[in-house]
Amino acid sequence: MQLDQTNVAIRVRTLSEIGDLSLMMVRRYPRAFVREFILGAVFWMIVNTILLGWMTLDFSSNETFEGETDALFWRYLIWMATLVFLQTPIAGVLSTYSLGQSIFESQPPLRRTLRECRKMFWPLVWTLGVKRMAIPAVAIVAFRWGQESSGFYDVALPITLVLVASVVRSNRPFLAEMILLERCPIKSPSPNVITLARRSKALHTPLSSELGGRFLSVALVLSALLGCVFYSIFWVRGITLSDWTVDTVAMLVFYPLALWVIASLSVVVRLLGYLDARIRLEGWEVELAIRAEAIRQFGEDIMSIPTPAEIVDSPVTGNSSGATASRVGAGTAILLFALISCVNSHGFAQDVSLDSASETRFDPVVADSAWFDSESKTIVPIEVVDRRTDTLNRESRWTPKPPQSKAKTAQKNTPPPATTGPTTFWGALTWGNLFGWFLLFLLMSALIAALAYVFANSSFDFRPAPIQQTLVRQESLDDQTKRRIAELPAELRDTDVHPRTELERLMQQGDYDRAIIFLYGHQLLMLDRAAWLRLSRWKTNHQYVREARGNRLPAGDLLAETVQAFERSYFGRHSLNGEQFNLLWQNNLQLESMIAPPAVAKA
Repeated sequence: MQLDQTNVAIRVRTLSEIGDLSLMMVRRYPRAFVREFILGAVFWMIVNTILLGWMTLDFSSNETFEGETDALFWRYLIWMATLVFLQTPIAGVLSTYSLGQSIFESQPPLRRTLRECRKMFWPLVWTLGVKRMAIPAVAIVAFRWGQESSGFYDVALPITLVLVASVVRSNRPFLAEMILLERCPIKSPSPNVITLARRSKALHTPLSSELGGRFLSVALVLSALLGCVFYSIFWVRGITLSDWTVDTVAMLVFYPLALWVIASLSVVVRLLGYLDARIRLEGWEVELAIRAEAIRQFGEDIMSIPTPAEIVDSPVTGNSSGATASRVGAGTAILLFALISCVNSHGFAQDVSLDSASETRFDPVVADSAWFDSESKTIVPIEVVDRRTDTLNRESRWTPKPPQSKAKTAQKNTPPPATTGPTTFWGALTWGNLFGWFLLFLLMSALIAALAYVFANSSFDFRPAPIQQTLVRQESLDDQTKRRIAELPAELRDTDVHPRTELERLMQQGDYDRAIIFLYGHQLLMLDRAAWLRLSRWKTNHQYVREARGNRLPAGDLLAETVQAFERSYFGRHSLNGEQFNLLWQNNLQLESMIAPPAVAKA
């Protein structure tokens, strides 16, 4: 394993670069993102379905949410999101270990991942399951199984759990990485062992404010992505099956699926944030470069040279003092050589010569080394060549550039003449960047202008006219009513007169099958003008009923009876008789009296 030839370049990154790199990691390691995460989360998926699935049984595509069903709907949404949020750290342990190992070497096989995670099973359960409230939240939902909805247990309590967990996780986000990758024990009788609490304090405390800001930013972005994923799945079903209802399938399958997809992405973002925190605090990139050069030049044993105290206490034979001095000098010299070579490879040092005393001490150790010229007795700087061929075709800001020839490197490092310097504007802002920003400004201006035009010419009435305009018996239509009729369903748009006027004429002629069409259109126009629903040609009949019931339950019930009669007559070809239509007409008069005073309705 080459410590400085990792699959992900070890360097400090911004939050936007971490988000970009997380998507690259998903593309590069799909098994860790999909297979390992599903294996870690499948238990929690089953538990959540058992505990909350019964709430979705009343969600039907042919029924509207009202009363207890509506309460169950919101109760299910809140608790499902809460459980997935709390369970994500412990559900993503397999992905965390697999991706963490993939950064430094090839992706480990699944059997090895399971074996290594099983060794830390109980620390993970206690820390991420109990202390991070995943298991207590499951116990609360299980205790409430089958009971009626409660404002405290189903709204206040889950929101409180999420807020508390957010505060804790924003200040101490990297516990899973410390347990799995660093193997920090929870407790230890030895004071010299770095326990989980000590390690967490050392890593998190210096970055507490920045970690909190990053947690909030990532939470907002992932929440937006959650809506995108859910509605994308919902849109695919609507396009393929023409089913746009929020039914049991949408809530029991699509909603949890979207939550777990975003949860798996958050595991990758958190792991990359952990790497960035170590790089910022520990200078990890420099340490890895020094250790890698020492291992390449002097072998694996160089990194395990005993300390001087261990050498003095160890039993040796022969010339113990000479052997001790030789081993201590060799270890110190080799680490010094590694540091000099690392700095020299970046262009920050020149050739260093040794004096006569150093020659005698280092000659037995580095006589055959490429760093040491035995004839001139000098240290020869070595140009370290980047062998990371994996990043040749990856055009990204965080990945190292492909290796170049010495001629190109020398040409690149040669300062250009003063008269031929790059044309820049305000320092690093080139004219090409300025042109790009100008195009972006034009696109944003065009978008704003288009939105302004749409709203200026839309048919939405933000200041509704008096209700009586809709109820007046008139032969001609005003502009506002014409625009609203254009939003009615296709079966109701074929009219040049006011729907109520045509309705009364058809009633007198006894043509009830055509009269029901205008009765339905008249009621939709009334409810739209009263702002109890909003007309849109893309809505279904039952969506109108659901919207009306959400604003005024009695009005929605009256509209539902009209919808049922309209669908029986228009789609089912079942003719209406006078008695049936008379009941619908009485319902219409009752609806008019609810929307406008009787004096206005008679006007």
